[in-house]
Amino acid sequence: MASLLRKNIWLIFILVLFLSFYFFVPSLYFSQDDFFHLKVSNPSEPRSNLFSLFYFRSYKETGIYFYRPIFREFLFNIYSKFFGLNPLPFRITQLFIHLINIVLTYILVVKISKDKIVGIIASLFFAISAANVGVLSYLAGGIQASGMTMFALLTLILFWKFLESGRLKYSIFSFFFYLLSLASHELAMTLPFIMMSLLILKKGFEVKNRVSKLLPFFIASLILLLVEVFFISLPIGEKQYGFSFSTARILNSYVWYFVWSLGMPEMLLDFIGPGIKFNPNLMKFWGDYFKIIFPLFIFISLLLLISLKNLFKQKLFWFFVFWFVVSIAPVVFLPLHRSTYYLALSLPALSGIIGLSFSYFYKWSKSLSYFFIISAVALSFVTILLSQKTYWAITRARIAQRIILDIRKEYPQIPKGAIIYIKNDPSYLKFSEEWGGTSKQASVILSGSDALQLIYHDPTLKVFYEDLAIPRGVGVLPFTAKMSH
Repeated sequence: MASLLRKNIWLIFILVLFLSFYFFVPSLYFSQDDFFHLKVSNPSEPRSNLFSLFYFRSYKETGIYFYRPIFREFLFNIYSKFFGLNPLPFRITQLFIHLINIVLTYILVVKISKDKIVGIIASLFFAISAANVGVLSYLAGGIQASGMTMFALLTLILFWKFLESGRLKYSIFSFFFYLLSLASHELAMTLPFIMMSLLILKKGFEVKNRVSKLLPFFIASLILLLVEVFFISLPIGEKQYGFSFSTARILNSYVWYFVWSLGMPEMLLDFIGPGIKFNPNLMKFWGDYFKIIFPLFIFISLLLLISLKNLFKQKLFWFFVFWFVVSIAPVVFLPLHRSTYYLALSLPALSGIIGLSFSYFYKWSKSLSYFFIISAVALSFVTILLSQKTYWAITRARIAQRIILDIRKEYPQIPKGAIIYIKNDPSYLKFSEEWGGTSKQASVILSGSDALQLIYHDPTLKVFYEDLAIPRGVGVLPFTAKMSH
């Protein structure tokens, strides 16, 4: 069977790509942060040249935290210039980057494991993992994290080629792609540590003469960190970015990221806790899905535990574990800002562990190895189906499109500087006081005034929401925000 798999490796790989495309047809419209990024990167704003999009700018100047110019300022600027407010090119690019990452995951895992079967299983799991729902649905942050992962995987592949050949050009190319990853998302700052462990995996602990090759990578990370902290500034004043250095909370974050990476829905977080208390209201949202999701998750987890007896002896396993732990280390200190899209860089590592586990079971029991990978695919498939109905980025994109269509239908044209007043739908049953009525929800989904200023091409347009403020002025245009029809 193994030889049959190797002989048909590319047919299997095409199947993996097809499954990925089938599993992830992301929501097509924009929502919340997407509108904000479109506005701040709008090509109508005066720019001296495209290179100016890559300049370091403080938060006071731009209203944006973090340095992510490639898949934020540059991408949104160019795409909005050529495609306007058509979300399809953004979504196609998002999916295309995911397909590239599948290929790169396969190439990297095969190179370091010397086993095409491990690479195929790793790329299959990476391709269809439900953890990708966040990456492929949340456009604003997801495309940045996914693009960063693409450059990070290229960095690791080229650095491995440098370790194999000793040719300096591979080290230079590796550093080039590392700079691109840094300009995509700040999680790339963890990459030099992953490269260090890759160096140890290849050369052992006696690597003093090689460590100097990583010095430029660490220096680049340090420079970006200093720029983020002292020039751009960090969102430390915002509640959701509140740091916690509690060991219990950090371990809790790691558990959640691991559980999500195996295929559990992100929304489970909202129904567990404090402590390990379970909120039975989850059943109202999941319906019969929980009868499939929980047994599959338990089965997969048990098989992973069984395989650890063998995997503990493998250096490659510990490399993947270190990669997973380090790559999400910067966000485990943010207990109020957890999201599956942060798993973008760590997911190839977990996929590598899945590939190694499959290889172990295949040698021990072929039937069990097939049950293992089929269960992993099934868990992700069911979670993705559930997420299409419940995941916030998907549902909010649909609502944003509906609200905008309704507003445009009611007000095809409005005068410059108009005031739109979005009111609550009295027939809507509030989910919680914190979430508020339909107007408060609409304010998040439409990013305040951003969406309608873009739609009507009027930066002077003002939008008020009933739950937040009462408009002052004349000629107010009222609109009732409905979450469903």
